[in-house]
Formats: sequence, structure tokens, C-alpha cells
Amino acid sequence: MISILTYFGILFGILTITVIIFVALNKIQLI
Repeated sequence: MISILTYFGILFGILTITVIIFVALNKIQLI
């Protein structure tokens, strides 16, 4: 059984990685 904290932890982790990749792609396009 997955706890709510674990669920939000994984969700936050995926969201953070997505934002980092999005920012990285934007920086590459700006150069």
C-alpha cells in the first residue's frame, strides 16, 4: 500500500524533472 506522502513525493519528483528538462530545452533554443 502506497502512502499519500510517497505518492506526492513521486509526483513532485516527476514534476521537478519535467520543469528542469523544460528549462534546459528553452536555454538551448535561446543560444
